[in-house]
Amino acid sequence: MSAQDEESARGRNGIVVQPRIGLTETLTDNVSQSSTSKDAALVTQVSPGIHIESRAGRVRGTFDYALNGVLYTGSPTANQTQHTLAAKGAVELIENSVYVDAQASINQQTISAFGQQSSSNVLSNANRTEVASVNVSPYWRGRLGDVASFELRAFGTATNQKESISGDSHTEGASLRLNGLNSGQIQWWASLSSQDSHFRAGSGSSSQSTIANLGLNYRPDVDLSLTISGGPERNDYGGGEMRNSSNYGASATWTPSPRTQLTGEWQHHDYGNAHTLSFEHRRARSVWRYSDVKSVTLGTPNGTTAGTTLYNLFYQQCVATQTDPASCPTVVTAYLLALGLDPNMILSSGFVASAPTSQRLQDLSFSLQGMRTTLMFSLTQSTSSLLSGAAATGDLAQSSFVRQRGFALSLSHGLTPISSVQATFSMSRNSGDIASLSNTLRSLAANWSSSFGRRLSVSLGARHSDFSGASGYTENALIANLVQQF
Repeated sequence: MSAQDEESARGRNGIVVQPRIGLTETLTDNVSQSSTSKDAALVTQVSPGIHIESRAGRVRGTFDYALNGVLYTGSPTANQTQHTLAAKGAVELIENSVYVDAQASINQQTISAFGQQSSSNVLSNANRTEVASVNVSPYWRGRLGDVASFELRAFGTATNQKESISGDSHTEGASLRLNGLNSGQIQWWASLSSQDSHFRAGSGSSSQSTIANLGLNYRPDVDLSLTISGGPERNDYGGGEMRNSSNYGASATWTPSPRTQLTGEWQHHDYGNAHTLSFEHRRARSVWRYSDVKSVTLGTPNGTTAGTTLYNLFYQQCVATQTDPASCPTVVTAYLLALGLDPNMILSSGFVASAPTSQRLQDLSFSLQGMRTTLMFSLTQSTSSLLSGAAATGDLAQSSFVRQRGFALSLSHGLTPISSVQATFSMSRNSGDIASLSNTLRSLAANWSSSFGRRLSVSLGARHSDFSGASGYTENALIANLVQQF
């Protein structure tokens, strides 16, 4: 959205409302993704949507929703309706005191990493489902005299999978954080948190944990921060009865310049150690990022693990480069719509999780921006396994681990001030502890896009996908996309 469009759309209350409608025609030679009898079809996708943004006053956030009607011509595939939602906001209920954070999403997700994978949500695939999630967290911030500041927070998360319970879960909890107000190089903090997670699959299993920590932060230099912490912990992550144990750890953050940051953290738990290592370096026209995170997940907010879409790739790069990360949902959505790129294009698949899971996720990405050419690269690997004693369901009932590797490369070149060409290549590989569970999806997409006026954009493109696994297939498609903003 241009500055002039945004100004005209913004009302006196500081809210931008931007309706739109999109029309996408996809001519595919294999809508059912069959390895033996290809099913050619014309797929029409009509997508009315709305984007709402507020960046002033006591209510701030973004809301982007689209209703996607998908119609199939020349194929027995049943027509369908899909919903996409990305919403995130904060409300200041009492000035400088009581707030509410909220986040919601609806999108298409892969059910099993070992099943058939697709590069587009409009292709017919029984291994895909719609997952909705919502997260609400009210909190109160204040001070205890001149001793400490505090934050008392409650939170609740719910995830629902359409026509199945395998990804359904809800989590409730609360936390209290105290930060000492003493001046000097050493400062103290203390925290107490408790949460309770319930999964509908696996005979309605649940997990509980309570953890307390006391920590010291030492800042010997403005560029360096060191922290040690420890305390008691109580959980039933391994299944069965609650167990008492201790946790302890250390972390360090080094920021030698405003453009460079290196962070390392290690934490001991009785159910397995956790760690975080991240590095980020920004230059005038490039961003380099690396992260290595091992943690326990109790079902992620979107009900899956390790899935990456084209929107995710551009969003992460936006957060690393924008001076105002809160604008990234707007910036990324507008950018992809203008280019005629599908934000839900799958670069690496995830899978539905319904039990406490140990996951290690490694990610390397960079972006290079020239005067007219932008290059983006992402390389990911995740390994997920059940915690000892947890009930096995889904993919982790078939294999002791799920390993997922993904690669994506996107190149965009501006031909004129209003037109450009783009190409995206992605490859994802999923594997378990036996060879028959392995599969690989490769996809290449290229398109031309242009604008007609400030609010009408059009794109023409082509896609080739190659899937190898238990039911391999190839698919080719021509795609035309038109988006009118109002």
